[in-house]
Amino acid sequence: NIPVKSKELPISKSVTKILNAGEEASYALVPFGTKGSNKAIVTVSGLPSVNLSSRINYLIEYPHGCTEQTISSVFPQLFLSGIQELDQEQKRQIAFNIQAGISKLKQHQNTDGSFGFWPGSAANDEWLTNYAGHFFSEAELKGFTISPQMKKSWLTYQARIASDWKGNLPYQKVVQAYRLYTLALADKP
Repeated sequence: NIPVKSKELPISKSVTKILNAGEEASYALVPFGTKGSNKAIVTVSGLPSVNLSSRINYLIEYPHGCTEQTISSVFPQLFLSGIQELDQEQKRQIAFNIQAGISKLKQHQNTDGSFGFWPGSAANDEWLTNYAGHFFSEAELKGFTISPQMKKSWLTYQARIASDWKGNLPYQKVVQAYRLYTLALADKP
């Protein structure tokens, strides 16, 4: 294995200032990074900032493409319009990101309907398989199309594993509960 580092990783800086009543503050914007690729976001709020835009951008630009990161980058985008105002370009980009994530997940699905961490991995992961199905159900509710074959294969796998379940460790119980929840979300309780 040879470690490879991109020369152009995203860089961000933030400044947070809490002002008391009547207090003023000013800042000089000093652009950094590659000219033409940089941008600034200013948030003014009566509540402490959760820096949502930065956190979402971090997920979207996360450099790894495993199943967990693929889902984690697109899942929250399903709900962005409900918690912040988006312009048409942002809505278009979010829809593109979500559809690209759905397409990418096809490569991560095993022939038995389960999901592994990487495309072509022989081993599956029960938690990831639940997570993928949860995402599929929520994406469909938001109007996105999941391949009928991909969904059917996932449902068949989930139903079989749920029926054959014999775990008794706390983690196994949580995974089974999540599995049953995802089956219920997919109208297959």
